[in-house]
Amino acid sequence: MRPVTIKDARREGAYPSPNEVMSILDKPGLMYWKQQMLAEAVFETVIDLAGYWDDRAWSQSYDLFKQKTEIFSQQGTEIHDMIEQALLHPPHEPDPIVDACIEWMKENNIYPRGVEEIFVSPEVGIGGKIDLVDDMYGSAHDVIVDWKTIDTVNKKFRPYTKDKTPLLAAYAMGRFGTLDDVDCWNVFVSRDEPGKIIPKLYTPEELEFGWRKFQLCYELWVLDKDYDPRKEA
Repeated sequence: MRPVTIKDARREGAYPSPNEVMSILDKPGLMYWKQQMLAEAVFETVIDLAGYWDDRAWSQSYDLFKQKTEIFSQQGTEIHDMIEQALLHPPHEPDPIVDACIEWMKENNIYPRGVEEIFVSPEVGIGGKIDLVDDMYGSAHDVIVDWKTIDTVNKKFRPYTKDKTPLLAAYAMGRFGTLDDVDCWNVFVSRDEPGKIIPKLYTPEELEFGWRKFQLCYELWVLDKDYDPRKEA
């Protein structure tokens, strides 16, 4: 097994995911978080080595940084899996994280019609997987929910709207073909305060911005990869 390449995509007529398209840009929020993790790793390594610094210390710092980021990534995956399994196979075992998410859904009349729903849009030129979709079964609008895991203890919440809306707008256009009457949510789930969630519903203006940004990034992605799957749809 190996990662899929552009050559594979051309041969199979495959579509990039919205995340792949947006990877053409740096993510300030993610970069800031990684810088914090690296700084903490360097600090802990220096303390462990009693203030002594050499090439070995740098190597140890970087290894510790990778361990820290992997731990956080794994925690995020585990939380996503917990929510997914609870929605797919109710009733679930009591859990503060899952309970908070399900209670929030009930309060907002959101009923999961699709969980980890796979979609493909030849028109938009993307394919991917959406955490949760409600297609007007119990709510006034179609709904897309993207769970995000964050730390909240002693942290200032920053939604980074300009970074988050392109992905959700692409989901909406790829799944529903429109931004109209689609409620797009990020629900930020705390890793270190189980049961704390911060829901963020984006405005139509924010989603319009996100869609425009995504389109520009898509054109840059096509130029950079020399591959436009929309031409083969």
